[in-house]
Amino acid sequence: MGAGTFSKYRTNSDKEKGGVRLETSGGTFIVRRKGSSNKPYMRALNRLFRPWRRALATGQMDYEKREELELVAFIDHILVGWEDDVSWPVKEDGSFCTLEEARALPEGDIEERSLPFNKANARMVLSVTDLFEEIDFGASSPETFRSFEREQDSGN
Repeated sequence: MGAGTFSKYRTNSDKEKGGVRLETSGGTFIVRRKGSSNKPYMRALNRLFRPWRRALATGQMDYEKREELELVAFIDHILVGWEDDVSWPVKEDGSFCTLEEARALPEGDIEERSLPFNKANARMVLSVTDLFEEIDFGASSPETFRSFEREQDSGN
Protein backbone atom coordinates (compact mmCIF):
# COMPACT_ATOMS: atom_id res chain seq x y z
CA MET A 1 0.00 0.00 0.00
CA GLY A 2 1.39 3.39 -1.01
CA ALA A 3 2.02 6.26 1.34
CA GLY A 4 -1.03 8.41 1.95
CA THR A 5 -1.23 12.17 2.19
CA PHE A 6 -0.44 12.30 5.91
CA SER A 7 2.56 10.00 5.53
CA LYS A 8 3.95 12.08 2.68
CA TYR A 9 3.90 15.28 4.74
CA ARG A 10 4.73 13.88 8.16
CA THR A 11 7.78 15.34 9.86
CA ASN A 12 9.63 14.24 12.96
CA SER A 13 8.58 16.57 15.78
CA ASP A 14 11.67 15.63 17.84
CA LYS A 15 13.85 16.86 14.97
CA GLU A 16 11.73 20.00 14.57
CA LYS A 17 12.08 20.90 18.25
CA GLY A 18 15.57 19.60 18.99
CA GLY A 19 17.28 20.47 15.75
CA VAL A 20 18.98 18.66 12.89
CA ARG A 21 22.33 18.91 11.15
CA LEU A 22 21.98 21.06 8.04
CA GLU A 23 24.93 20.83 5.68
CA THR A 24 25.41 23.98 3.64
CA SER A 25 28.12 25.29 1.36
CA GLY A 26 29.30 27.38 4.34
CA GLY A 27 29.46 24.61 6.93
CA THR A 28 27.23 22.42 9.06
CA PHE A 29 24.58 24.17 11.15
CA ILE A 30 22.19 22.74 13.75
CA VAL A 31 18.72 24.17 13.18
CA ARG A 32 15.21 23.80 14.52
CA ARG A 33 12.17 24.01 12.27
CA LYS A 34 11.26 27.52 11.22
CA GLY A 35 7.53 28.09 10.96
CA SER A 36 4.24 27.79 12.76
CA SER A 37 5.13 24.44 14.36
CA ASN A 38 7.88 26.23 16.34
CA LYS A 39 5.74 28.00 18.95
CA PRO A 40 8.62 29.71 20.80
CA TYR A 41 9.81 31.19 17.50
CA MET A 42 6.31 32.42 16.59
CA ARG A 43 5.83 33.95 20.07
CA ALA A 44 9.20 35.69 19.78
CA LEU A 45 8.25 37.16 16.39
CA ASN A 46 4.95 38.42 17.83
CA ARG A 47 6.73 39.96 20.84
CA LEU A 48 9.51 41.55 18.75
CA PHE A 49 7.14 43.00 16.12
CA ARG A 50 4.46 44.21 18.54
CA PRO A 51 5.84 47.77 18.74
CA TRP A 52 5.87 47.95 14.94
CA ARG A 53 2.44 46.46 14.17
CA ARG A 54 1.03 49.68 12.76
CA ALA A 55 4.09 50.30 10.59
CA LEU A 56 3.93 46.69 9.39
CA ALA A 57 0.22 46.89 8.59
CA THR A 58 0.64 50.09 6.60
CA GLY A 59 3.79 48.96 4.80
CA GLN A 60 5.85 51.67 6.50
CA MET A 61 8.22 49.44 8.45
CA ASP A 62 11.88 49.96 7.67
CA TYR A 63 13.26 46.93 5.82
CA GLU A 64 16.51 46.90 7.80
CA LYS A 65 14.62 46.94 11.11
CA ARG A 66 12.45 44.06 9.96
CA GLU A 67 15.53 42.03 8.96
CA GLU A 68 17.16 42.80 12.31
CA LEU A 69 14.14 41.59 14.31
CA GLU A 70 13.78 38.45 12.21
CA LEU A 71 17.48 37.70 12.73
CA VAL A 72 17.12 38.03 16.52
CA ALA A 73 14.25 35.51 16.53
CA PHE A 74 16.16 33.20 14.17
CA ILE A 75 19.28 33.18 16.35
CA ASP A 76 17.29 32.71 19.57
CA HIS A 77 14.87 30.02 18.37
CA ILE A 78 16.05 28.41 15.11
CA LEU A 79 19.85 28.27 15.13
CA VAL A 80 21.00 25.83 17.82
CA GLY A 81 24.68 25.84 16.93
CA TRP A 82 27.22 24.82 14.31
CA GLU A 83 30.05 22.39 13.86
CA ASP A 84 33.79 23.02 13.58
CA ASP A 85 33.59 23.37 9.79
CA VAL A 86 32.13 26.87 10.13
CA SER A 87 35.10 29.19 9.78
CA TRP A 88 35.76 32.92 9.62
CA PRO A 89 38.64 35.12 8.39
CA VAL A 90 41.41 35.87 10.85
CA LYS A 91 43.80 38.80 11.07
CA GLU A 92 47.58 38.46 11.06
CA ASP A 93 47.55 38.42 14.87
CA GLY A 94 45.21 35.39 14.81
CA SER A 95 42.11 37.24 16.06
CA PHE A 96 38.89 37.03 14.09
CA CYS A 97 37.99 39.80 11.67
CA THR A 98 34.86 41.82 12.20
CA LEU A 99 32.25 41.58 9.46
CA GLU A 100 33.41 44.90 8.02
CA GLU A 101 37.05 43.80 8.07
CA ALA A 102 36.17 40.49 6.43
CA ARG A 103 34.23 42.26 3.66
CA ALA A 104 37.19 44.57 3.02
CA LEU A 105 39.67 41.71 2.53
CA PRO A 106 40.94 41.34 -1.03
CA GLU A 107 39.71 38.27 -2.87
CA GLY A 108 42.11 35.38 -2.97
CA ASP A 109 43.84 33.52 -0.21
CA ILE A 110 41.99 34.42 2.97
CA GLU A 111 43.08 32.59 6.09
CA GLU A 112 40.11 31.28 8.05
CA ARG A 113 39.81 29.42 11.33
CA SER A 114 36.99 27.50 13.00
CA LEU A 115 34.65 30.00 14.66
CA PRO A 116 33.15 29.21 18.08
CA PHE A 117 29.36 29.39 18.28
CA ASN A 118 27.80 32.20 20.29
CA LYS A 119 25.09 34.78 19.56
CA ALA A 120 27.52 37.53 18.54
CA ASN A 121 29.31 35.23 16.11
CA ALA A 122 25.97 33.92 14.83
CA ARG A 123 24.85 37.47 14.03
CA MET A 124 28.10 38.05 12.15
CA VAL A 125 27.95 34.77 10.19
CA LEU A 126 24.26 35.17 9.34
CA SER A 127 24.99 38.66 8.01
CA VAL A 128 26.44 36.89 4.99
CA THR A 129 23.18 37.11 3.04
CA ASP A 130 23.59 34.12 0.74
CA LEU A 131 24.58 31.86 3.63
CA PHE A 132 21.66 33.06 5.77
CA GLU A 133 19.25 32.43 2.90
CA GLU A 134 20.60 28.89 2.47
CA ILE A 135 20.21 28.13 6.20
CA ASP A 136 16.78 29.81 6.32
CA PHE A 137 15.60 27.72 3.35
CA GLY A 138 16.77 24.51 5.02
CA ALA A 139 15.17 25.43 8.36
CA SER A 140 11.89 26.27 6.56
CA SER A 141 11.81 23.11 4.44
CA PRO A 142 9.73 20.17 5.70
CA GLU A 143 12.13 17.83 3.89
CA THR A 144 14.85 18.74 6.37
CA PHE A 145 12.75 17.32 9.20
CA ARG A 146 11.42 14.12 7.66
CA SER A 147 11.96 10.92 9.62
CA PHE A 148 15.18 9.08 8.80
CA GLU A 149 13.27 5.79 8.85
CA ARG A 150 11.02 6.98 6.02
CA GLU A 151 14.05 7.91 3.93
CA GLN A 152 15.46 4.41 4.47
CA ASP A 153 12.13 2.80 3.58
CA SER A 154 12.00 4.69 0.30
CA GLY A 155 15.54 3.64 -0.61
CA ASN A 156 17.19 7.08 -0.21
